[in-house]
Amino acid sequence: MKKKIKKADLVSALAQLALGGCNDAVKLLYLEPEELSGIDELDLRHISELKRSPSGAVEIRLTNRLELLKLLAGMLDAESNPAESFVTALDSAAAALGGGDAD
Repeated sequence: MKKKIKKADLVSALAQLALGGCNDAVKLLYLEPEELSGIDELDLRHISELKRSPSGAVEIRLTNRLELLKLLAGMLDAESNPAESFVTALDSAAAALGGGDAD
């Protein structure tokens, strides 16, 4: 049976990603081989991509907080006034397509 995701849980998870600390991602870079057993205690949900080159260099990409905040704001705005959110989305789409402002 699939677990149904509640909107409140989704908003909470997005807020944690958008506003939470990324310190554990940096700690991951500096773990010594004998400390690897502690990796399970690290909060690594902010990492969207992790690469290690053959030379040993490590590249970590973190989640895009700005996009998460925009998504979160859109979800919260839609809760308060769905009609206004729809009009705002139309205005944004028109401006992105070069339609400009109708005023």
